[in-house]
Amino acid sequence: MKYPNPFRTVGIACVAGTAVLALTVQAHAQYIANSRVFPPTGASYVPMTPADTMIHFGSTPTKIRNLHWTNGSGGRIPEPPGTPYMIDSFFDIWTEISFDGGANWFPSQHTGTTVVIRGTAQPPVGSVEVIQTEMLMMDLQGVAFSGCNLRLSQTMLSPGQTTLTDIGGGQYHIDSFFDVFTEISLDNGATWTHSSNSVRLGIMPEPATLASLGVGFLCLIRNRRKSKR
Repeated sequence: MKYPNPFRTVGIACVAGTAVLALTVQAHAQYIANSRVFPPTGASYVPMTPADTMIHFGSTPTKIRNLHWTNGSGGRIPEPPGTPYMIDSFFDIWTEISFDGGANWFPSQHTGTTVVIRGTAQPPVGSVEVIQTEMLMMDLQGVAFSGCNLRLSQTMLSPGQTTLTDIGGGQYHIDSFFDVFTEISLDNGATWTHSSNSVRLGIMPEPATLASLGVGFLCLIRNRRKSKR
């Protein structure tokens, strides 16, 4: 009787997990919605690559990682091409902060945070509509402790782009990202330190999409194992 090799099983699980993670990263900026409203209701924005998870503030030991916007609401139908318009959206924002260079991390959650976006739609090409965007406001008070505030950079732009593709049946494929520059205050806004890098946040597909990616990869691995027998 042959017993399964535990190391082989663990290896396959690790490969599958890594593959699903890779697909998850590639799947960022892809979302299916039932309308042209942007941002779509319930949308989430997460770092698009592992390199985007950490925000540094010069040579200071303060760092931010895993900035997430979730459960978006308050979107708008794009205005006619060439007409700038403002979007007051609301997101639950979650992040982690370290004050000692990354040795210790403290979670911070902010519900119903206002995120102001400016959009300018370009003339559509066939079923594809591109919106040039810029994030104008995101202000978090009390990040991990009272007096620690995080906001958009006042000197660096936080631009983005959104593509709406009509895929028929009343559904739209939405690609969207923002390059976010921030600054932090540890004295309740008296002084601010600019981030030395941006973080690219991309719209995340619905959980069902990610689940199907994972199942697909596990089936692929199983089929390959059968073919080698």
